[in-house]
Amino acid sequence: MSQKYKMFTVAGLGAFLATFESSSINVALPSLSDHFAFDIDTVSWVVLAYTLTIGPTLLLFSAWARRVGIKRIYLTGFALFAAGSLICGLTQSFELLLAGRVVQGLGASMNMALGPAVITHAFPKGERGKGMGYVAMVVGAGLLMGPLLGGYLVTVDWRLIFLAPLAFAWIPFVIIPSIEDWKDSKRHKEKINLASGAILFVFLGSLLYSLKILNHDDVSVYFVYALMALSVVCGVIFVLRERYERLSLIGAELFQNRNFTVSVALVFLVFMASSSIFVLIPFFVERELGYSAREAGMVLAVMPLALFVIAPISGRIADKIGARIPAIIGLIIVTVGAFMLQGITPEGGIWGLLVPLIVFGVGMGVYGTPNSSDMMGSAPQHKREIASGLLSTMRTLSITFGVALASTLYVYWSGDGSSAGTPQSLAAYHKVFTISVIAASAGLVVSFFRHPGRR
Repeated sequence: MSQKYKMFTVAGLGAFLATFESSSINVALPSLSDHFAFDIDTVSWVVLAYTLTIGPTLLLFSAWARRVGIKRIYLTGFALFAAGSLICGLTQSFELLLAGRVVQGLGASMNMALGPAVITHAFPKGERGKGMGYVAMVVGAGLLMGPLLGGYLVTVDWRLIFLAPLAFAWIPFVIIPSIEDWKDSKRHKEKINLASGAILFVFLGSLLYSLKILNHDDVSVYFVYALMALSVVCGVIFVLRERYERLSLIGAELFQNRNFTVSVALVFLVFMASSSIFVLIPFFVERELGYSAREAGMVLAVMPLALFVIAPISGRIADKIGARIPAIIGLIIVTVGAFMLQGITPEGGIWGLLVPLIVFGVGMGVYGTPNSSDMMGSAPQHKREIASGLLSTMRTLSITFGVALASTLYVYWSGDGSSAGTPQSLAAYHKVFTISVIAASAGLVVSFFRHPGRR
């Protein structure tokens, strides 16, 4: 195996395990609720412990990689992920299960933070889109297999959801020592600004947590406001510190490149649009169309399936002509798909829903790989670890924001969120999907500001 495909295997496996574990756990929640005799709100902390660990730590691990080297971060990440999986799969305690999920999240964060940087380093300029396309294909496979394989594993034993990744977690420990570029990992001598890192952690942690609990009736609204206020204060302080090189964690240098800034903005807008749709489709399929939860999962699978098929092709095209045109075409398709979802009705049946979802998924596949490739290609070589972590952070933040916004507005517009088959319920879906149209359209406008050519 060549050096670049060894690097791809490590980066791809890290992305696959992280997405598989995050997408499969949802089907295990009812079984966990029965086993531990907790309500679904309490058991949902099994999901939150994982996601709330990943979001605030991605950039910190990216900065740490510049200090200690990529090799150490990856080996530590896979070791932590395996240890967390073992804890979750063997424990009899709900508290230890949550602790294991935090350990899993730390390992997943280390692996996710460096994936784009590793691919950018491994694949030369003319093949970077191909490499990013392969990773997108792996991510699509993880999102696709998570609910499908997870549903089967849960019928045997819910513990298998956590133990299954151990079948693959040993592979990086065989491959990484043989990667020549990582035997003496290049390190940067500058120190990590721990104060900025702590401020960033509080900023993202309080923001993500406030968005997660925004729709919980048993949480005081004043507590949510306090968390958001804390997040705003820390965010302002972090941005002000970033203006000074000696205080910065990311550095203003990255955002002086227009293509990089455009790419970051598109990640936020497009993933917000997709997550707003993704969170409500199961409710529409089950409540409005009358299908089962398993069938709803199969409907949702069409989007990652489209990503799996289209992303590698789009990446190869971007290698030849640059990211601008493929990204614009992809965002046009995404906008059309979101617009089609505005008109879905129970009378349209399952195909009236599948067609818009397929269109939306194809658009995501066409747009995503060129955008990621251009973002990483626009970053200076000595900042690629930071750019990689920022890409993953923006994706996590936008998905969390989109889910919170869509669920909150749906409950508000539908009355109590439990009505089904009523004009008010259907209108609520349409209004939320209008927000997805607006976000996708804004992304289309922003994409025209990208400079043409390959990066």
